[in-house]
Amino acid sequence: AMEGLDKNDFSLAYKWVALNRLNLAKIESKLELKFVQLEIIALLKEKENSIYRALDLARSRLPPIYESFKNKQTKRDICRIMGAIPYAGRIESSPYKDLADEGQISLAKKMFRTDSYRAVNLASNSPLESAFRAGTITIPIIQRLVKIHGNGEYWDKKEELFCETPLPDDLVYHSVFSCPVSREQKREFSKPRLLKCGHVLSYRSLTN
Repeated sequence: AMEGLDKNDFSLAYKWVALNRLNLAKIESKLELKFVQLEIIALLKEKENSIYRALDLARSRLPPIYESFKNKQTKRDICRIMGAIPYAGRIESSPYKDLADEGQISLAKKMFRTDSYRAVNLASNSPLESAFRAGTITIPIIQRLVKIHGNGEYWDKKEELFCETPLPDDLVYHSVFSCPVSREQKREFSKPRLLKCGHVLSYRSLTN
């Protein structure tokens, strides 16, 4: 299916989506919409009769997707695809030229890989690969801190790293709560508490 995307052959991709439609719906995947977009845009890049074939494809593929999604952003995406159809043969110079960008294929492949794993409850990257990537980002930062503070008792007294280690979004697996009063992040001895009014404060802020 991945190789077919490079050749504008979407038959295997659609077959995979059909077999896994229920699982994809559970994670609200827009993978099928991305495939339809790519196929329509590929037709619009052609010169002869592309508008009629693109319309037929849109009429057969897009209505079920439109009905299955309730969020406005997905429906706007569908409207943009429909808006691009009148520019058949000149899509690259139209207001919708971003849909015809060469990077769309790479984006679709990345989405395919991520959503296909998520649909069957598997991680798209192995735990070892994720740990290695996180380590290559954080180790240089820690090495600089060791040069500044040394490698003695200063580290043993700390419950956590005393600096931020910025990781990409795909390596962040949980949200971080910061108390709006003390500005401190959640700690084991000061977990967040939900108040009756709906606000959330750390336990330490409530008791001090």
